[in-house]
Amino acid sequence: MIILHTSDWHIGHNLYGRSRYEEFEAFFDWLIKCINDEGIEALIVSGDIFDTTNPSNRSLGIYYNFLWKLSETCCRYAIITGGNHDSPSLLDAPGEILRCMNLYVFGAVTGNISDHIIVLNNSKGIPGAVVCAVPYLRDRDIRRYKPGQNIEEKGIELMNAMGRYYQDIAGEAEKTVQDSGYDIPVIATGHLFAAGGMTTEGDGVRDLYVGKLSAFSPSGFSEFFDYVALGHLHMPQKSGSEYIRYSGAPLPIGFGEAKREKIVIRADFSSGKIPVLKEIPVPCFMPLITLQGDTGEITDKLRELLSSGEKCCVEIIYEGRAAAVEVNRRVTEMVKDSSVEILRIKNMRVAMESEESYESGITLEDLDEKEVLRRCLAVNDVPEEDYQELSEAYSEILAEIYEGDHQAE
Repeated sequence: MIILHTSDWHIGHNLYGRSRYEEFEAFFDWLIKCINDEGIEALIVSGDIFDTTNPSNRSLGIYYNFLWKLSETCCRYAIITGGNHDSPSLLDAPGEILRCMNLYVFGAVTGNISDHIIVLNNSKGIPGAVVCAVPYLRDRDIRRYKPGQNIEEKGIELMNAMGRYYQDIAGEAEKTVQDSGYDIPVIATGHLFAAGGMTTEGDGVRDLYVGKLSAFSPSGFSEFFDYVALGHLHMPQKSGSEYIRYSGAPLPIGFGEAKREKIVIRADFSSGKIPVLKEIPVPCFMPLITLQGDTGEITDKLRELLSSGEKCCVEIIYEGRAAAVEVNRRVTEMVKDSSVEILRIKNMRVAMESEESYESGITLEDLDEKEVLRRCLAVNDVPEEDYQELSEAYSEILAEIYEGDHQAE
């Protein structure tokens, strides 16, 4: 079997108010070509299909159009699991119809662990691999609520429950392999934060769980798994093993990710249970460029961009002394009727002089939820010794909000 691992599509994500539908469409056109060129037999997507639990009609259209095109490729299977950004009910709704096309979608875990075991047959109809399709594991899905627990106790118990789930599903997979009569590889999926994982500032990666122990140890995965296809972290990376991998997000979620290579991972099990892994670079469909400096430096760099004729999106980090309004007017006039689009201008001088001022260019989109709380506590003169307890309570509330869609079911 030849598998392609991708994750964190975040269909519908916009950047500083700019929609990115054309980029998503270009990515999926490329992905279809990649699947055919690489002879992919099964596609695995490890969570965060959409950017929000309530995606737009156009986002849904892009997703279902891709699935339709996928059915016309050499790829015979797709295993799609939900992430923390996804609505489980939305992903699961067409599940029975999609299974007729060998498209297996799991928005959330079911009450029966065997539901998540999928046998993939090769081109000769012989079992070629087993997939343990594990979506994002929500707290309420895998453990019972116990009153009186503190945040740290909840964190320890949750990580233990996740470990038990992966051991249990590995046991089910082992039975399936034995029943098949073939010594075939077992692939597991996951949407989680593995201990030691790397993130980038501004990449939009949310905290999944509350408490001090919010990262899952890679040692918690069963040794029976031959490859673990992870999602949630947007940087491609290994996690404790050559065969426990994050494919990363195929599109940069913010300017902080713009210079990092984006990939999908081809796992070739043709020679046995140990896969030959190949990182396939994803093309850049819309360059994100940061220009930093004073007035002269910014305008010189902007002229170079304009003369190249390259279509791109730009953020400006302004370090000069001119007024923010004047800088804004000048660069806006320069890019008028061009292929260069300025999405953000941040005036560093004003930001340092008055972090809370309107002219600083800092908006809610620039701040994560924890920074909003910190500023709120500071403005209201809350003693610093109370920060930790309030921060943990706030994180728990955020987790409940993010999982609200699943709870409503």
